[in-house]
Amino acid sequence: DGRGITVFASLDAYGLANTDIREIRGRLADFANKNNIISINISSLHQHSCVDTFGMNGDLLRAAFIAPINNILGIRNKNGKNEDFMENLYNVVVQSIKDAVDDMTEGQLFFGTVDASEYIKDKRDPQVYDSNLNRLRFVPRDSKKAETWICNGGIHCVGNGAAGTAITGDYPYYMEKYIKANEGANFVYIQGAECAISMKSDSIVPDEELAAEYSPRYGTLAAYGTKLGELLCSIENETYVEPILNIASKEVFLPIDNNVLIYAAKCGLLSNTVLKTDTGYEIVSEISYAEFGESLAIIIAPGELAPEIAFGGADTPENSWTGASWDYPALKELVSGRKLIVFGITNDQIGYMLTDNNWHSIFTENEEVDSSGPHAGSLVTEHFIELCGRFN
Repeated sequence: DGRGITVFASLDAYGLANTDIREIRGRLADFANKNNIISINISSLHQHSCVDTFGMNGDLLRAAFIAPINNILGIRNKNGKNEDFMENLYNVVVQSIKDAVDDMTEGQLFFGTVDASEYIKDKRDPQVYDSNLNRLRFVPRDSKKAETWICNGGIHCVGNGAAGTAITGDYPYYMEKYIKANEGANFVYIQGAECAISMKSDSIVPDEELAAEYSPRYGTLAAYGTKLGELLCSIENETYVEPILNIASKEVFLPIDNNVLIYAAKCGLLSNTVLKTDTGYEIVSEISYAEFGESLAIIIAPGELAPEIAFGGADTPENSWTGASWDYPALKELVSGRKLIVFGITNDQIGYMLTDNNWHSIFTENEEVDSSGPHAGSLVTEHFIELCGRFN
């Protein structure tokens, strides 16, 4: 908006730790200074059928038996990330950001939404989610240049299963393929508040050719992505987004109350920076808040945010797991009447952030296993309240 460049990048990856984000920013430091880049934000699609970019899928036997010896000897433990693969990833992201900045052009930005609730499933009560696909459509002043669509929705990329060994694309690949073929637009997809939110494909007819060549499930995810692409192309309720961009970030330290993550950190599987304090362990992360134009607010979350934290509708004491209330305002109430959008899995992957009163046993739900602890939701919410207060 004339005061500085903010970068948003999205990776077809499982997730990146904040340490990886800082590595990429460090490699871009000189370029950022020369080009007045004031903020670099990197999201992941949280894709489950790809190479491990987070490290938690490492060698469990090595972690259990060799890591403790390495800790005593002061030897660095390896996680599940392949160093050569990550080096290539860093280089590709850095070059992509440089290319994008060098290719910047003037134009206008428009925002629109489309109802996608028929294709979204919430696997965990309370039933709260963003029912829309959100689209920011950039129209270059030069009509010979392609449009760029920045799209956002909170739906897990698990169309090919969560435990397979085949490396594939997921539904965003087929969204991009459809949009490119029918509108000729560049396509960026950024995950939303996707805690326990998955694809609902009951009404989807699988792509028969892909189903026969690969699997019925893959045929379904391909058809699902095509359907979402069709929905995005049908948006008619666009409004103009004024050339205003405000953004602020905050480093946060979240206590780890989950022994599973503490064990993973000690064994080297967790690639986030973890600090030992007088009272336990803390994970180093960050949050951000941005405003686009005069009517859009963006919560930038470092993991999988429970939608009810952003949009309201948290469990009452009568319905909650703990019998307690959730005594925080929905984040949408803090943004002065702007429409709230969540950019999730951005600038870190610290797992799930649930409301404290919806924290179950780690033996009953998988979200609890991959979370810093039962107070992750309230701690992150308090930081967001403080950050939003700087603007409002």
